[in-house]
Amino acid sequence: MQRTVSMVSAQQTLIEGVPSLPVRSATDIALRFFAGRLVLHFVDSSRVAHDVTFVGVLAYGWAVADDPTLRDDTTYQVLDSAWLERLTHARLRRGQSLVHYKICLGTHVLDVACQPYVPRPTLAEPSVVT
Repeated sequence: MQRTVSMVSAQQTLIEGVPSLPVRSATDIALRFFAGRLVLHFVDSSRVAHDVTFVGVLAYGWAVADDPTLRDDTTYQVLDSAWLERLTHARLRRGQSLVHYKICLGTHVLDVACQPYVPRPTLAEPSVVT
């Protein structure tokens, strides 16, 4: 479900559910960063393991989820992101498009500045964790 959520307190506009990831009740969360790619690993509420790859990553960081307007089990694309603006001021190449995602994982939020997320097919089906 995509819906625009205005956040007056944070002075930003968010699109909920972008990118669409099954992060509800995610466990076993891990990150790997290499060659401009950030891989977010987690196990969803159905006990299915996921590896989500963000490409063209300029920056990422963890924060404590302290904004009560954010749901703790969804994702957001931040429009007009001041964080992304500061990051890209001197580093953005002509024609390069970056976005700011907030991935809400319980008590923490993963912020990612990267190229727009495109689901990538995997060689194997997601594995079920027993």
